[in-house]
Amino acid sequence: MLGIETFFDGIDVKQLKRIARLYGGLEAKFSDTHLYGCNAINRASRLDLHKGPSLQILDIGPAFGYFVRACRLLGHHAEGLDMPHEMYEEACSVMGVAVHRHTIRAREPLPEQVAGYDFINMEGFGMPMRSPDERPNQDVLWTDWVYFINDLLDRLNSKGRLAITLNYGRPWQERLRQWREAFGTRADITQDGNHFHLVLR
Repeated sequence: MLGIETFFDGIDVKQLKRIARLYGGLEAKFSDTHLYGCNAINRASRLDLHKGPSLQILDIGPAFGYFVRACRLLGHHAEGLDMPHEMYEEACSVMGVAVHRHTIRAREPLPEQVAGYDFINMEGFGMPMRSPDERPNQDVLWTDWVYFINDLLDRLNSKGRLAITLNYGRPWQERLRQWREAFGTRADITQDGNHFHLVLR
């Protein structure tokens, strides 16, 4: 099992904290490196990524790259995909993780080179998706989200998995019905405390 000491071995933790505090606001939460490191390790374990063969893994919205690093330390080839953001880019450089810089837009496919994965992770649904007229993501239509998820599924290798965690509450309870209607038996949905976990194949 991957431990937190091993996770941060060779990482300038003070620099990570400095980056988070420098930008302030909501981003200051990332200064709690121990919490985010433990969360990444625990998520990788919950998804059974601590056992089995080496996988090609993509993390959507990795921020500081904690989950990507956890996967790499577990022997996987892992990378992230996130919007261009100076703070995240600095932090990922400190963490030594590779991230595709790309802003997700409604009904626009991801870059062609973002493909060939055995596992795609997406924790939370606060994606930096923008509609063509730049409305914030809460105004993006449900059909646009379905397009995005199907685009991700097309980038999986045979028998690959897409794991998504949603915050619990409105409008996600009614959204669950839509998830089941849109993806049918491909969607394995479970609830864990305040989160819904979906695994699509």
